[in-house]
Amino acid sequence: MQMILEKEFINELSLLSLKSDTDADLELFLKEDFTGYHLLCDISSTEEYGQLCKQNPFFELLLDKFISISFDINLKSNIKNESIFAKSAKRTIFFTCLDSDNSLKLSEKYGHMIISLQDISKSWEFAQKFREGVQMKVTKSILIKESGRFDKWSKLTLFSHPFKNLLVFDKYLLKTHTPSDLFTNVIPLISNLLKSENPQYEILITIISEIKIGFALQQYTDQLSRHFHKNIKFNIIRHSKALYPKSLEDLHARYIFTDYISIIPDNSFTFFKKNGTVSAVTNIRGDFTLCRDNKDFFEKDCDDLKLYLAKVNNEPNGDEKYKDMYYPHKNIPLLN
Repeated sequence: MQMILEKEFINELSLLSLKSDTDADLELFLKEDFTGYHLLCDISSTEEYGQLCKQNPFFELLLDKFISISFDINLKSNIKNESIFAKSAKRTIFFTCLDSDNSLKLSEKYGHMIISLQDISKSWEFAQKFREGVQMKVTKSILIKESGRFDKWSKLTLFSHPFKNLLVFDKYLLKTHTPSDLFTNVIPLISNLLKSENPQYEILITIISEIKIGFALQQYTDQLSRHFHKNIKFNIIRHSKALYPKSLEDLHARYIFTDYISIIPDNSFTFFKKNGTVSAVTNIRGDFTLCRDNKDFFEKDCDDLKLYLAKVNNEPNGDEKYKDMYYPHKNIPLLN
């Protein structure tokens, strides 16, 4: 997890005399809630950082939050020429002095969350909403108000944002679908989460699930690849409880992780039947995983998943039931 910061962002944020609720939420996030990250900033040295701490207590507060710091005096120009966005890794959040339009365009071009000092209310709005937590109920009942009622797949656009990685863990998602059935739940789920179905950057989507008997993993990836843009890559890993290591407590029944949020339902993501009716009434919760508490839950689930993946192998030593365990690979950047 990385934060890339222009020092001017902190100085100007500190000087805001009339802070909106969104301004205040961002300041609270930086001062108290965001921790355990690698910081890259446009500062020349530890000596300069020390001077900034004396001039602005905000910088001193950050000292307890990051686990490492790197300096790049050319950061501002690297932001301007866009080179920093192309090479930055997953789960990176930028705090820049770009104008609002540029930050939005660059976010959608490279798949990073980019917060603009010039328009905090707009660029931080999504993060603020998910810091508070977004909850909906899968139901057609009009007793649930429209804003909280998940009655069609298009409601998932409320969770949509630029990201580079998407992980769907659901034991039953593919077990109940043949490759030709993916249009019922799997394809609409992915389509409505994507900010753009024609991304300019590569997105890796990994699905971990049991598979319907009689089908191979490649049949699923081929069907998905035919439907989506060439920059959207698919990776499917077979779920098998028999491979759980003894040290593993269990794996949560289902969740979605992107670089920035988690989406956790009380039931499988097979929300709707072919005729559009609800399969089962369930609650959905969305959270911003860069927050302190949410980050702990995210990292716990990732650690559990790594224990499982260490046991998954496409060379099952003669045991036929453990062949074809992943396709084309089992590398998930979000876990690294």
